[in-house]
Amino acid sequence: MNGRRKGNAAEREVARLCAGWWAQVEPGCKFVRTPLSGGWGGPELRGKFFAAGDLMTTSKRWPFTVEVKRRERWKLQNLIAGKPCPVWGWWLQVQDAAAEEGRQPMLWFRKSREQWRVMLPVSDDLTIVEMSWSALRAVNHGVQMPMVVLASDLLAMNPKEVLRARDA
Repeated sequence: MNGRRKGNAAEREVARLCAGWWAQVEPGCKFVRTPLSGGWGGPELRGKFFAAGDLMTTSKRWPFTVEVKRRERWKLQNLIAGKPCPVWGWWLQVQDAAAEEGRQPMLWFRKSREQWRVMLPVSDDLTIVEMSWSALRAVNHGVQMPMVVLASDLLAMNPKEVLRARDA
């Protein structure tokens, strides 16, 4: 599968996962790939349309801007150690996109045949953290300190708990 098709398929998969999970908060809301994956218009236009990330939604309460990355050439060991890794560039990208929309960043990432991981800003109220860092000195992590959860753990949570954690 070529890179573009693989990326499009990943975005559709994450859209389905988010829609199923978020239906507990807003039944019937839709999640779809952003046309051109957020690559159209300027920051102000993308932000007003909530189209800065890889997914768009009809949800009125969805608090995240989502980026989806399914790539092979990165090492989980480097991410865990807070060392240089492409994931940090993706985290910076989603922070910029989230700032355009006035939302929180959410990065979904994985390699083929591995499970999805989700990077979010640190929250003391979420107890399902797989990885977190007290300080990151070797990489530019941007303005928001991240944590990583397995997508399966996040999706097993009631999204209302995540909303409470984000609103706290």
